[in-house]
Amino acid sequence: MFAATSNAEELRTKIKEDLCILDMDELQTLYRTIAALAAEKAIKFADKDWAGRSLSREEINKEVEEYRHSKNK
Repeated sequence: MFAATSNAEELRTKIKEDLCILDMDELQTLYRTIAALAAEKAIKFADKDWAGRSLSREEINKEVEEYRHSKNK
């Protein structure tokens, strides 16, 4: 689908051309795939940042839960 290009504008043009041939179902599948990949990367970056701050996912989830409870009172 994507080919190597020499500059960013050429790449944008190539991507637009390739996306034009996809039907709506294929575009939705592509969108969900990209969203899932972005979410995975965001989680990895957050975990790395939290590890650098000596935090864990459990601690973050606990703080979020406490915040939600205090907000609902």
